[in-house]
Amino acid sequence: MNLMNFFIHEVNSDFVISPYSYQNIIFVMIAIVSIVLILLFAKKIKQSKYEKKIKVSFAILLVVLEVSYHIHNIINGVVSVPLHISSFSTILSIIILLTDNEKLFNTLFFFGVLGGIAAFVMPDMLHYTYYHYRFYNFVLIHVGIMIVPLYYYKAYNYEVKLKSMYRIYLFLLVIAPIIILANFLLDKNYMFIGQKPDIIAKYLPEWPYFILVYLLIILVLFHALYLVMHFREITSSLRKMQKKIKVKKSYIKK
Repeated sequence: MNLMNFFIHEVNSDFVISPYSYQNIIFVMIAIVSIVLILLFAKKIKQSKYEKKIKVSFAILLVVLEVSYHIHNIINGVVSVPLHISSFSTILSIIILLTDNEKLFNTLFFFGVLGGIAAFVMPDMLHYTYYHYRFYNFVLIHVGIMIVPLYYYKAYNYEVKLKSMYRIYLFLLVIAPIIILANFLLDKNYMFIGQKPDIIAKYLPEWPYFILVYLLIILVLFHALYLVMHFREITSSLRKMQKKIKVKKSYIKK
């Protein structure tokens, strides 16, 4: 392998990373380890005198990864517009790292974390392999959009809000027709609503009905993620309710 082969658009299908293979498991492990590490060390990074430099450096890395992704596409004659969830989340990550903007946090949290999880569980690398730059670009981008919101959640105590979750979902409903039009005009599959991903294609109805299934799945996953992030508060509230019910029952018996 020479340097030119590392960046050209041609791919080697003999080394394609197939879903649920050991390579895919490695991806998942990378994601899990990254999440665990950022949650463990987020507060220490926040307290460090180098925190600002770390955030700026990571923002620059994300800029390089995103820009190089589009440059690679354009050089190789591929239409490239930042309409994928990963590109959108990368841009949000860069803004938040440079500004600590709490208003954008929830949007990045739901898009970045769920987008990253989906990418690692169902990788769609367009047949790029570990012999190609885009392979590493894919891994780093999707790790990045997961750990940035988790860092702000842990280090800055930014709150995952239910109202914000519904606003973000409504935003998805509004932009869905725009993305469908862009896919039609550019012959692309942005946000994977122009064509079913091969990995789960057999489980989904035909276009456009599978888009409705997508939206339902996203709503369920949004709620699941919200419940995970508020697990302690929810269980604590349930315990308090149980105690009150027991007190009332004992009072009635008396």
